[in-house]
Amino acid sequence: MGQKYELMTDDTKELAGVSVTGRSTLYRIRALKDFGDVCKGDFGGYIESENNLAQDDPSWVYADAMVCGNATVFGEVKVSEHASVSGEAKISGNARIFGEATVTGNSSVFGNAQIFGRAWVYGSAWVYGDARVRSEAKVHERARVYGNALVSGRARVYGNAAVAGDTELSGDAEVSGEEYVAVEVVDTEEEVRNMNAEELFKRAEEIAEGAGGPPPTREEILAVAKIMVQCQQREFQEKGLAKIEGMAERYFEDRAAPVPPLPVFRASGGSSPESDLTTGLVTLRERPRETEHALLYTDAYGVTWFTLFDEEEDGEKERQRLDEKGCTVLAVYDIWDLPKAEADGP
Repeated sequence: MGQKYELMTDDTKELAGVSVTGRSTLYRIRALKDFGDVCKGDFGGYIESENNLAQDDPSWVYADAMVCGNATVFGEVKVSEHASVSGEAKISGNARIFGEATVTGNSSVFGNAQIFGRAWVYGSAWVYGDARVRSEAKVHERARVYGNALVSGRARVYGNAAVAGDTELSGDAEVSGEEYVAVEVVDTEEEVRNMNAEELFKRAEEIAEGAGGPPPTREEILAVAKIMVQCQQREFQEKGLAKIEGMAERYFEDRAAPVPPLPVFRASGGSSPESDLTTGLVTLRERPRETEHALLYTDAYGVTWFTLFDEEEDGEKERQRLDEKGCTVLAVYDIWDLPKAEADGP
């Protein structure tokens, strides 16, 4: 694209306290060519140097908006009206910063996020996806706001907090520490209760990832999983939260390990593991008869599972694998000798 703007040395602003020298000179910019909604000769806002605004993309600083310090604006970003971007902030993607909004510190705004009104984003906060921060809201420290979340009024999001999904925070609401707020985590009680560990954490990972943005960390995924459990009835909530740390250990360990060679099913917690096994096999009536055996075991967290195999050699390999993972083999059954249960499935 080449040079798209020049600095106007005869139209400047002096700002105090935005650089290590104590004062900074900002220069109005003028377009050298047509691009996006900018025409050649249009005047833009103010920047401190060409390091603040990319020369080879459609990003632009409009009106009296300012970008200074080591802040960078690139992509298809629009910074307009009286907005200010400074410090080490990074604005990218299709983000919009306008009104009298301020983005500073080591913060990042990207995706389709919008910061406007008199909102502040600072510290090491991230706002991304389709999230909006407006009015006099503040997002700071290591907070994350993403998905379709809206933070407005005088609301504050800070610490390691995350706000996602279709959540709306307004008024004087505060979210801090390790809190995670997301309307979309409220799956029905039945759906969450019937999830095994893998299903629960996969769903939590989908929610934590939100709309775009970096892959969620293990801590973020675990935080969402806890919220999913906390949305359930008290009895299920207490049992689930007591086991969820162990479930997380297993999930993240298995995700990095090779896929198990045999189909594995979780026993559902009936009157006994054997009855669970029998009930579970009702759903396997269409399975070819060459699947001959079922191995029943408990994992390191006391959860009962069963795995199916046909050849004895496969069974021995599975025993060895389970032993290495700290599991306890309870029994091996011949599938076709088990009584049939009257049930529709586990």
